[in-house]
Amino acid sequence: MLRGGLTPKDSHAWALPHQRYAYDFVVVRGGRTHRGSGLRLEDYYAYGRPALAPARGAVVEVRDGCPDNPPGRLLVRAVRDMRGNYVIIRHAYGEYSLLAHLRCSSVRVRVGDAVAEGQVVAECGNSGLSSEPHLHFQVQNSRDFYACVSLPVKVTYMAGGEVRTGYLRRGMTVCSPYMRTK
Repeated sequence: MLRGGLTPKDSHAWALPHQRYAYDFVVVRGGRTHRGSGLRLEDYYAYGRPALAPARGAVVEVRDGCPDNPPGRLLVRAVRDMRGNYVIIRHAYGEYSLLAHLRCSSVRVRVGDAVAEGQVVAECGNSGLSSEPHLHFQVQNSRDFYACVSLPVKVTYMAGGEVRTGYLRRGMTVCSPYMRTK
């Protein structure tokens, strides 16, 4: 995991209540997030990996069709929404998850679809305000990303060969349930 946690030091963006408890997940191999020079999206280990629904729910909002940024560059003029391509899932009253920066034309669900935990909803990409392929994940108290408050969330994850439940923090190496291997 690249960014995220419960403290100002670990937080994705502590000063922004709508992203305070967000996480950015990358795939790391040998201490790097990409092979070779990293000049192509396909060089990044996270790029194109399936992004999974974190829990059962209903899809309430989707955006697809935003272009992926070239690695290391933001196409700021082309960005209409910082999330790029995204899926929002309603899990319960006041509990929505957001999966963002998804690969262009990879979203596999539509508004109104019921999703199961672990169901593939899209692929990891580099759309929106993103300079490297990663999965932005957060739980929020409303559907409206810009008016919501992000919520801290305990997750079950693999670390050191053990299944654990707890809060993640910046820099932890975990096997995340939100992005699986191909």
